[in-house]
Amino acid sequence: EEPLDESSVKKMILTFEKRSYKNQELRIKFPDNPEKFMESELDLNDIIQEMHVVATMPDLYHLLVELNAVQSLL
Repeated sequence: EEPLDESSVKKMILTFEKRSYKNQELRIKFPDNPEKFMESELDLNDIIQEMHVVATMPDLYHLLVELNAVQSLL
């Protein structure tokens, strides 16, 4: 596990954005077939859990705002 710094938070946010987008795509494509998007749900959940560590580093919060992660998380 890499130390939490600006670079790792940016990487985390990018991963979150990619997984969120993929999940949305699959949910739209297969609205009545959750098995088709279950793996993307789990991947998205994993990165959200990883992002919890950012809560312990208030000096990095600005990245969440600057990179629009707050809006994406909502």
